[in-house]
Parts: sequence; C-alpha cells; structure tokens
Amino acid sequence: EKGFDFFFVANRMPKITANPESKLVADQDWLSHMFDSDVGDLLIVLPSTAGGGTGIQITAGAAQIKGKKPGNRDAIAIDDLEFDLCADTGNSNQQFAIEYVD
Repeated sequence: EKGFDFFFVANRMPKITANPESKLVADQDWLSHMFDSDVGDLLIVLPSTAGGGTGIQITAGAAQIKGKKPGNRDAIAIDDLEFDLCADTGNSNQQFAIEYVD
C-alpha cells in the first residue's frame, strides 16, 4: 500500500498577516502590544458571500504582534500587521484552528 501512516512537523512558526483599517491609538494601540510582547486571542471571521452559506473562522489562542506598518487601501489608512501564532497555553499542540461556521 502507498500513503502515510503518520507525519510530524517540527520547528514551524505559523504567521498571519492582516491589514485592518487604522483606528485611533486610544481605540487600538498596536504598537504598545508589539513593544510589550503581549500575547492574546485572535479571531478572524470571513462570512459567506453566498447569503446563508458557510463562512470560515480562524482562531488563535496565543497570537503575538510582531510588526506594524502604515498602509493605504484605496485612500483609506490601514495597518499592515504581522502576527506570530505561539503555542496556545490551553492546548500546547495547537497554534491555530480553521473552522467552517454557519
């Protein structure tokens, strides 16, 4: 027979990049989180575009912001962000999860 019995991935560091619209520092201070090396929950929900279909939800229990640059999307100020996905303290074998949601 052909195929895999198991596999093991070592020394990986998953990352997520995002570019949300910029907020006032009083509302969301990305730089303080980055300089303080804060680790926190990250939740990204991509709703279905089909109206009533299935969307996608990405969760990370221990995301740490590693970079922030100002950006521009069609004359709208954005933040180009990069997150490292660290081992989740609740489940050390999981850095992130991707789920289908209704």
